[in-house]
Amino acid sequence: MRSDKIAHLHELGFADPVKMVTSFPEIGGLAIDNVRRKIADLRDLGFADPVKMITSFPPILGSASTTSAAGSLTCMSSASETH
Repeated sequence: MRSDKIAHLHELGFADPVKMVTSFPEIGGLAIDNVRRKIADLRDLGFADPVKMITSFPPILGSASTTSAAGSLTCMSSASETH
């Protein structure tokens, strides 16, 4: 993993990008612009802290559609609130 990619992830707000990439190596292959776009898309969908969300669930970055991933997360969140 290139240090500039780690630096860019840190600039986007990720506190420990090395740990995140270690747990989800696919992030290393994503273009920074795509990560930035996912963050913006999640904000547009109403998620208050997409960086925290991605840190907790890195595979969301690899999903084909932020909308469907966000829908899945919303469903999971709703299910956990009812139990």
